[in-house]
Amino acid sequence: MLKLLILADDLTGALDSGVQLTNKGYTVQVCTDFNDAFEYTDLYDVLVIDTESRHISSESAYDLIHFLAKKAINLGFEHIYKKTDSGLRGNVGSELSALRDATKQKVLNFVPAYPKLNRITKNGIHYVNGVPLAESVFANDVLDPVTVSSVEELIHLQSDVKVSKNETDGIIVHDCESDPEMNLIAKKIFNEGKYPISAGCAGLLEAFPINPNKQDNKDSVCLNENLIVITGSMNEVSLNQIDHAEKKGATRHHAPMNLIVNEKWSESDIDVYTEALVRDITPSTTIILDTQQSFEIEQPISSDQIGKIIAKCMGLLVYKMILKFPDYTFMIIGGDTLHGFMQELGIHSLSPVKEIVPGVVLAKYVYKEKEHYLVTKSGAFGSDNLIAQVESFIKKESRKSICH
Repeated sequence: MLKLLILADDLTGALDSGVQLTNKGYTVQVCTDFNDAFEYTDLYDVLVIDTESRHISSESAYDLIHFLAKKAINLGFEHIYKKTDSGLRGNVGSELSALRDATKQKVLNFVPAYPKLNRITKNGIHYVNGVPLAESVFANDVLDPVTVSSVEELIHLQSDVKVSKNETDGIIVHDCESDPEMNLIAKKIFNEGKYPISAGCAGLLEAFPINPNKQDNKDSVCLNENLIVITGSMNEVSLNQIDHAEKKGATRHHAPMNLIVNEKWSESDIDVYTEALVRDITPSTTIILDTQQSFEIEQPISSDQIGKIIAKCMGLLVYKMILKFPDYTFMIIGGDTLHGFMQELGIHSLSPVKEIVPGVVLAKYVYKEKEHYLVTKSGAFGSDNLIAQVESFIKKESRKSICH
């Protein structure tokens, strides 16, 4: 058994990283309750823990990663991977330092690039879609704006650990501009055994060695061909995807953001909202529910708290919608909304099944002893026509003979 632990700071990132190991033939479980997560140690090759640490203080993030890494070592984990956001949002510096300190390893290899998604690192500068990180869409992130483009400078915002390009001490930041280059870096880190600890986004894990005992997955997935997309993301990338889908014929509804952020949208209000949708929605049309409506905050509140309120409401909305629309496949955009949904159901684990396109994962969960599937995506991933790509995938799956 591999005994690899992946620590991700949000849920869609946890799935996005975990599915790369699923693709390589490993058994993977993604857990949201880190208090009970290690119960899965002997059941899976790879344990992924969603630490939900992107929006907490850097000190709290350090303590959490340090605690989990120490616990993993005591339980015999051979490798720990710190999954970071491809846009370097969150507590990157403090979490990398915590992993290195907890394991007492001198070297932590860090590969932040994901060339397939146009995230590259050149001369220590991180680029997104050809522009420096601090000038990209991540600079305007509502909850975690990124203000620097230098990876070293970003790490040093939260840590004084040595950052370099050599391989003797500290955090080693690897430049990477292409998939072939990523494969060479991965071979050096993984195949040569230089990875008791390592870090990066899903791009490096995509180049992870294949399980030598890999068996063909013969499990069939049956999906309903109608699609409902629910997004709690306010990222510009997601907004463009929603606009594009609407222009192509999707029916779009807005969540009442003024009521949500001011905590005036009760569960009974959500019931009324979903009942109205039942009357308005016609089958065979993609439905989109978004959080793009403008709002005014009546009382002073932090952006972190706003995010939590939106996640809780949207998570409850997903739950209510699934009850009302059992004949639809659901796609959830945004890790916070997905986490809110799982809290509403009282479930704490997901299994990544398949990567539909880079950054978009089909996942399985068990609720009331039945298996269910949903599509997940980080808010910052994908081309404008991504929803059409998902539509094509689920229609193909729905037409397999086993579905009939």
